[in-house]
Amino acid sequence: MFETILTNIISNFIVSAIVFIYALSSKFRIYVLVFIHYIKFKFISKKVIFIWNDDEKYYSDNIIASLKSRNNNFHYIALNAPEEILFYPLLTKHVHLVNFFVSDVTKLSSNNKIREKIQIKILSYVAKGGTFVGTHDILYRRTKNEKFQVAFGCKITKFQPVDEPIIYKVNETYKDHPILEGLPDKFLLEDQEVCWGEWDEAVHKLLVSEIKYNGMTEEIPLFALKEYENGRLIWINSGDKGEDGLCKSIKNPNGKLIHLLANVINFVH
Repeated sequence: MFETILTNIISNFIVSAIVFIYALSSKFRIYVLVFIHYIKFKFISKKVIFIWNDDEKYYSDNIIASLKSRNNNFHYIALNAPEEILFYPLLTKHVHLVNFFVSDVTKLSSNNKIREKIQIKILSYVAKGGTFVGTHDILYRRTKNEKFQVAFGCKITKFQPVDEPIIYKVNETYKDHPILEGLPDKFLLEDQEVCWGEWDEAVHKLLVSEIKYNGMTEEIPLFALKEYENGRLIWINSGDKGEDGLCKSIKNPNGKLIHLLANVINFVH
């Protein structure tokens, strides 16, 4: 009860403070917001999970509601835009995980410097023991996230739209991995598109495609995990937009995708 009251007081203070600092210089404004959120985190007993998607915010809210039904031990925050991550202190003692859903060649920012700052901040957090989950076009060449591409060990360069749900298949090498716990050997996600590129050998390809798309002779990685210094980088194929908007695997969202994300949350420390 006390924590709820205190959190509300701090939240009201933040709103008032934002009005005051909005007129300040952009750089100083970020410093102030980071400090304010740091104070707020000090009074939240749960670690934070950030969620952002490049469509409507309520899709993030739906994902959060589904994740909370499985694990309510975290404080979930749905971001309105990627650059909002710059306003928070990404400290591993407060932040459990950051998850960006990039479904349709959406840049993290149209401003090159801001886009780079976002990548640098997230990678710095991961290097210190954090976890970042990015999906679909986060690594696509046209989104120009060069620092992410280097860190993840892949630049997505090819894609194929699909009409049928994509068959995700467990890579036998990783069948006992904790992230795959409780998932069947094969399951369907309505991603609407498969995308791929050349992955570094250090990447763990936990889930691959059942179908060899576009004349490929090998299965295409659909879930990739890479250790990055003291933390983890995770890529999931789920994404794309069609005539009906955001793909159903994220829009609804699909229970298997939520199960997978919940396992990721439980796996990381």
